[in-house]
Amino acid sequence: MAIKPEYTNETKELILKVSESGDTITIKWLGRSTEVNPGIFLGEVFDEVFSDDSKKVVMNFVELQYMNSSTITPLISVLEKIKNGTGSCILEYSDSLKWQELSFGALHLFKTADNRVDIVGV
Repeated sequence: MAIKPEYTNETKELILKVSESGDTITIKWLGRSTEVNPGIFLGEVFDEVFSDDSKKVVMNFVELQYMNSSTITPLISVLEKIKNGTGSCILEYSDSLKWQELSFGALHLFKTADNRVDIVGV
């Protein structure tokens, strides 16, 4: 699969850097996710990145500066799809940042017993 190495949203505030190594695709979230409807941008990225169920996807939010509540909805959608399907996704966040701990702590209910979906504070 030939995925793009970088995606930038319309406001140029959010950058998703994508890298692929073996059976893992990593999406590093940088900047700020402030759009009212980020699902349009994120849906496009997720459709491409999650198109191959044999690849594990790691979404790294550790360096993300800010994420509005509208960003949670597309994340929930992709986690639900993976939880009920055959893909694999790990969300990594900074557990030392209060806003990230609050935002990602609520997503722990999507974790699966087989760790296909995992939410990890680092």
